[in-house]
Amino acid sequence: MNKKELQSIQFLRAIAVILVVLFHYRFDADVLISNSSVVFFNGSIGVDLFFVISGFIIYYVTDNSRHGISDSISFIVKRVIRVFPPYLLMSFIVVYFGSNDYLKLIHSLTFIPLSNTEAPFYGYPSLIVGWSLNYEIYFYILAAIGILFIGKNKWMFINPIMILLIIITALINGNISISSMESYNLDSTYLSMATNSIALDFTFGVACGYLAKKENNISNRKIITFSILSIAIFFMSLMGVFRSEHGPLFWGLSSFLLVLSFIELEKRNLFYFPVTMTKIGNMSFSIYLVHIPCLVLCYYVFNNIYPLFNLDNKPLYIFISSIALTSISSFVYYHLVERYLCESLRKSIFSVSSIFLRSSRPN
Repeated sequence: MNKKELQSIQFLRAIAVILVVLFHYRFDADVLISNSSVVFFNGSIGVDLFFVISGFIIYYVTDNSRHGISDSISFIVKRVIRVFPPYLLMSFIVVYFGSNDYLKLIHSLTFIPLSNTEAPFYGYPSLIVGWSLNYEIYFYILAAIGILFIGKNKWMFINPIMILLIIITALINGNISISSMESYNLDSTYLSMATNSIALDFTFGVACGYLAKKENNISNRKIITFSILSIAIFFMSLMGVFRSEHGPLFWGLSSFLLVLSFIELEKRNLFYFPVTMTKIGNMSFSIYLVHIPCLVLCYYVFNNIYPLFNLDNKPLYIFISSIALTSISSFVYYHLVERYLCESLRKSIFSVSSIFLRSSRPN
């Protein structure tokens, strides 16, 4: 695959973030979307879909990385610049206008879980959705270590290590289900997170990357059939037909099938990806960060400014206002923070590092 063939990933990112937003907005959406509190009860499956997509992307962008400190540092710096500034700024805004708990904010920004219980979340950071970013950073660190010591064949070691770490911990604690809901009460909060089976979603994404790279002679008809089945399985997971749980055996597996099928559809030009959805996919990280603060703000306005908003159908207005505010604020946040600030930081850091490397070379 080449870079122009990633519309499927942006499309799926849009699906993932829409599901997560509707999961958090489901109670207020009930007045507009019948039984939304039930229909979107499993909307957090979008997190598993994000993790599988992330595994694919990291495989994709590091496939040709050579082993060594230069490529390893370059990779981790790019990923941190992509995630940390937007997360830092939104977390600070939430704390400044909300809890004023700056000690928790500092802890949250280390990407270390706050607790060794409540699997797979292990305590909620200042910005609630930050629990999933702890897993992302953990996966980035493993990838950077793989690049540092191994290079191109890093996944032959990283994936087995992740799998064995989770399986051995489960077996030691007498659990053979590999459920992401299991809390082993380990002394280390970070080890608790690293040994949670939801981390295997990333390995599914890596498998997608490996399979997508390989050429195959499977007919278009079979690919379409496989895609229809994958969509059906994902939809049934969303509807709660299967066990509703984060992790590889349930939501992770259905997300893996969905990602793989859409990648194959794109490779063969068998699916049209709407421009609107790909644009939402581009902004998905900003939407993910701002949607809960937007909901909280709308709740505050409609519940505390009285009697201006003493409305009979308040949940409907909260839902519509939250969607509108999320749409506008995420658009602004994406362009100002993700694109302008993060890109400026990336260019500045790599410009300074290139000057330093040139100056350090012997004449």
